[in-house]
Amino acid sequence: MRANEHEVADDGCFLCSFDAVKRITQRGNYPLIVIHGGDVRSGPCKALSHHGFYGRDEPVVAAIKAWISGATWPADIE
Repeated sequence: MRANEHEVADDGCFLCSFDAVKRITQRGNYPLIVIHGGDVRSGPCKALSHHGFYGRDEPVVAAIKAWISGATWPADIE
C-alpha cells in the first residue's frame, strides 16, 4: 500500500505549504486527501487550527480509516 498524504488547503503553517505537499504527492504518485475548512482557535501550527484538522475531525478520521482499510476514500473533504 502506498503512503497517503493529507493536507489542509487552508493551513497557514509555514512548514507544510499546500503547494509543497501537492508537488511531493505528484512526484511520488501518492494519493492526496485535501481537507477544506475547519475552525481556528490557536496559531497556525497548533492543534486547534487547520493544521490539527480542528472542526474537521470526523470526516478526516473517516477518510484515513477508509484508506487504512483499503476502502475508497474521498480526494477532497469539503
